[in-house]
Amino acid sequence: MTANPSTSLHNIPVQPHAATEAKVLTELPTSSPVYSRAITERPPLKWIHFVGDSLPWSDEEAIQELGGKGYSLCRLNQAGYGVAVAFIIRTEACAFYHANGRQWPESLWPEIQTAITRLERATGQTFGSSSRPLLLAVRSGAAISMPGLMTTILNCGLCESIVRAIDNDQTWTDFTQLLTDLAPQIHANKNTEQNGRNTDSQSVRAVCQTLLNTAARTQDGLLTDDPAQLLQRAISKVFDSWKSSAIDRFLEGHPGERINGTAVTVQVMFPAEVAGVVFSRNPKSLVADEIIVEAVAGTGQALVGGQVTPTQWCIPGEALAQHTERQLTDHCQSSALSSEMHEFQQRGLHRICDAAREIESLFSSPVDIEFGYRSGELTYFQARPIAKSNSDSLRDQVIKQEQDQLALFLRRGRTVWMRHNLSESLPAPTPLTWSLWREFMRGNGGYGLLQRRLGYRPSKVAQQEGFLELIAGRIYADSRRQREMICHAYPATIDLHKFQTHSSIVHRTPRSFRLKWLDPWFLLKWPYVTVVLIRSERKRTRLRKSAAAEFDHQTVPRLRSYVATERQVVLPDLSLPELVKTFERRRQMAFDHFAPLTLLPGTLGAEVWAKLEHSLTPIFEPQLRQQVLLKLAAAIPNPVAIRQHEVFMGLAAGQLTLADACVELGHRGPREMDLATPRWRETPAELMAAASQYARAPHTVSPETTQADAEQFLRRKLEENGCRCLTREIAPLFRQAMQLVPYRELGKHEFLRTYELIRDVLQELSKRLNSESGIHFLTLSQVLALQPDFDLNQVAEVQRQIHRLRQQLYVPELLEISRQSFDFRRPDVVDLPSPFLRGTPLTTGQGQGRIHFLTEHSNVGSFPDDAVVVAATIDPGQIPMLQHVAAMLVEQGGMLSHVALLARQFSLPMLVVPQVTELVQTNELVHVDADRGLVEFQERS
Repeated sequence: MTANPSTSLHNIPVQPHAATEAKVLTELPTSSPVYSRAITERPPLKWIHFVGDSLPWSDEEAIQELGGKGYSLCRLNQAGYGVAVAFIIRTEACAFYHANGRQWPESLWPEIQTAITRLERATGQTFGSSSRPLLLAVRSGAAISMPGLMTTILNCGLCESIVRAIDNDQTWTDFTQLLTDLAPQIHANKNTEQNGRNTDSQSVRAVCQTLLNTAARTQDGLLTDDPAQLLQRAISKVFDSWKSSAIDRFLEGHPGERINGTAVTVQVMFPAEVAGVVFSRNPKSLVADEIIVEAVAGTGQALVGGQVTPTQWCIPGEALAQHTERQLTDHCQSSALSSEMHEFQQRGLHRICDAAREIESLFSSPVDIEFGYRSGELTYFQARPIAKSNSDSLRDQVIKQEQDQLALFLRRGRTVWMRHNLSESLPAPTPLTWSLWREFMRGNGGYGLLQRRLGYRPSKVAQQEGFLELIAGRIYADSRRQREMICHAYPATIDLHKFQTHSSIVHRTPRSFRLKWLDPWFLLKWPYVTVVLIRSERKRTRLRKSAAAEFDHQTVPRLRSYVATERQVVLPDLSLPELVKTFERRRQMAFDHFAPLTLLPGTLGAEVWAKLEHSLTPIFEPQLRQQVLLKLAAAIPNPVAIRQHEVFMGLAAGQLTLADACVELGHRGPREMDLATPRWRETPAELMAAASQYARAPHTVSPETTQADAEQFLRRKLEENGCRCLTREIAPLFRQAMQLVPYRELGKHEFLRTYELIRDVLQELSKRLNSESGIHFLTLSQVLALQPDFDLNQVAEVQRQIHRLRQQLYVPELLEISRQSFDFRRPDVVDLPSPFLRGTPLTTGQGQGRIHFLTEHSNVGSFPDDAVVVAATIDPGQIPMLQHVAAMLVEQGGMLSHVALLARQFSLPMLVVPQVTELVQTNELVHVDADRGLVEFQERS
């Protein structure tokens, strides 16, 4: 190779603007060099390493110097595998280029000329010649693999005069590829290519000429007829690709890595008939003993660009030992193969599979290997470890943690878990919110105080550990531990068979006795249990008479006075330790003092309703009993919904100001039970939008029937079934339910005032630690130990990812832990032969429409009026914005859940259908009959 001594880029800045770049390149000397002439004295190579030369660095240093791609070529070459001859421009050259105004190091181009001479000697081809042209691929490659983020340019060595001299279809196609790689802004017609070859000789010439004409109009540097200048441009383009927003974002995820820039691998083009990639292990599951091979006809550009679907072989490890092509080819996923692919399958497939496992041993890691095949010859372009992404690795850790937790439960005999009704309001609680509620639900927390006031005596274990746990991010109740919230040795539990059809029973007093759980000392413990139950019944009887008045005249005034006092605290004036103390004080007041008081009447109301249901069970057949209960429930008022209706309507009509509305509802909002979500006071615009959406459809929030009519209906049905004598026992239960059940919503409404105070101090802590919402991904103990130098963002980001990954795991509503490890994968759902789904009605009425899934990203206001909304659970705060839809289907919930109470006020048909999110599909037409508990498919996908 003869180098023009004046051809150097060390003093030529390469500008980003295409026209300027073209001017610079065309100013270079354009004398036709004779590249095959040898250089007698080889200067020492500072910027370049030739594949085949010994590595002067350790493996770790070599990866930093040559990039992962260049290093792998050196290792493959040393191990005796066929690689296309190449040299590598070190990463330091890229760093120099960007540190010096995009100028090359002074000695780089002479070194490249020397390296090209070595390539010519090795291949017998000549760079810049039209007889046996040496074509080069210019590939990027940093120390960390960044597939697709940087530039690759193929077929360097061609120019217009060479292509016209050779004048065959493949050369024109190759030149078109070079032009589009160098200047992607000049769009190539991709329809002229098929599997790397062109089928129309006139078409490919026309396309290439169009590109050249476009370059002439834009004064692009593609018109130079010197291959050396085009090679220089290609290398600069790879250097330039190192600086991009995509690269910057990628590197943010590797803060501890030392990455100077990208290396540039200049490699002889291999005229592959088949190109592809082989994975020594299935990348979806590295523990699976199978090899994956994907290949396409041609050079493979379309494969790595995701533009074609490759032929794939999935070969179990045991098949490799047989070394018979037939056994390997039986694992091909395609029925028809081209002649090139068939030839590769017969002669190359078993060789590439054997090589994959050998190269895996060479790199001591599962690898993916890019290869080319032609006429029995295999060439390797790179090998890289199959590195799981941070997300995948974290997902594995999350699954392992969850499995370890279940294994611990199994060792302790805690084998049966039921999704708790608290998950209706907190389907995916953030870590801090869950920490607070877990403390509250323990026997020595606020819920334990409520239980003791009701006359129960939680056991020591229940006091210390509680009965709720988070499994895969969802709230579950331990069926055996839950009975210990009544008292030690309480011999009943939740009926698991009933739970599968009526999940709402999980919050009721356990009534299913299990003799196998009675220990030999139970007879000695029974007197204690009996005393506890008798005393509890007497206390609850008295409390049912006084709880409502106590709430109205004592609890609410004290709570609002406390809130008003706390509102006077100027949080920004407090130091960080003072903020932490304020948080803990507010937490204790909300959860340990006011929560038991606000929950008391509603809890008693739920117990009365459960007794009413229990009393009606032996009287009516199931379907009639459900109708009677729905009729009775329709008479229960919801004062909170009524007031919200008045506020929303007044706000939408302009009769109330936004400030007035915030006084009434500012402490509430969508997904309000999670402290991580804003209240309406923080987002008044959303409150206004919710009111406008609310007012768009006709509705009513008044009870569907009066208490007197409902009681008369109850008496009539009892008489019709020959049970008139039971009216004296059952009618008072109904009247007590009418009085106490409304306090379920009233109690929550008032408690949320204290809840908002907790969020306020958490928001101030977030500001103090320069994190928008990171505080919510800590635990209670971490918040209490906060220091000014705590790196909240770093800790919170990991916990945020863990929280998100946990939501992707599957856990059934009823989880029975066996000796086998649970894999958290969703089971296959077999389609029902019937056009019906049966569910448990939470309201009455009927509706028909098309299925729309409700997700956390859904715009609830965008659902049409005929939408049948489907979700695992629905946040109560979303119901007012959904009151115009046709019906709702959820996977869990009870008749007295907050969602059901609100849905009933808006006359929304609502059913609980287990696994409904897997049994229906978007846009299917269904008829929902909440009166009979049926979903009928009108159109199925």
